[in-house]
Amino acid sequence: MQSREGGWKVVIMWLPEKMKEEGSNKLLKIIEEPPKDTLFLLVSEEPDKIIPTILSRAQRVEIPRISQTDMEDALQQHYGLAFDEAKSIASQSAGNWEKAEEMLSLNEEKARYLELFMQLMRVAYARNIRDMKAWSEQVAALGRERQKRLLEYCQRMIRENFIMNFKRDEMIYMSQDERNFSVRFSPFVNERNIFGIMEELSEAQRHIEQNVNAKMVFFDMSLRMIVWIKNR
Repeated sequence: MQSREGGWKVVIMWLPEKMKEEGSNKLLKIIEEPPKDTLFLLVSEEPDKIIPTILSRAQRVEIPRISQTDMEDALQQHYGLAFDEAKSIASQSAGNWEKAEEMLSLNEEKARYLELFMQLMRVAYARNIRDMKAWSEQVAALGRERQKRLLEYCQRMIRENFIMNFKRDEMIYMSQDERNFSVRFSPFVNERNIFGIMEELSEAQRHIEQNVNAKMVFFDMSLRMIVWIKNR
């Protein structure tokens, strides 16, 4: 396209590392002999995967992730979040604004996941097989993507509860509702069982990704959780 104003033309190429060899070779010829007053911006997430001949002809500029403090401030200013909630989201998003916004949109879903996590740990502690079966059927009805997100959430909560035992508040990133439950639950997650619990959750996640029957996966996981929760 012709430049309408200013004379210069800017070409933005998103994720050039995903180009096939044929496309990369054609791009190389254009970069070697660019049209007049034309600037090429190659936006890459994995620049080391760009072919060396193109990389050698580009000026590399590193764009760092957003800092924890800047992310917290932005979340409070743009979304009116309380400091604790902004801090928790900023930590979990690891400098990725898109992920932070995605987490905000999942707040209602997150509350649902917290409820399911609490139910699982309570029925496992009580060894209530009937309620475990009901819990498994309830989770199986969520659909595969939500099941995967639930398992990811459970793994995060286990990690947070383990860290809570060290009494280092600055290392804990949980909402107030999550903290309210974890105050009493955290003693049940320790060095004797955390690896076992995490492995059960990870294995369930792998099985869900492989389309194994969800009712069987979650019921089996909840039964195994009895052993680990009691191993305190």
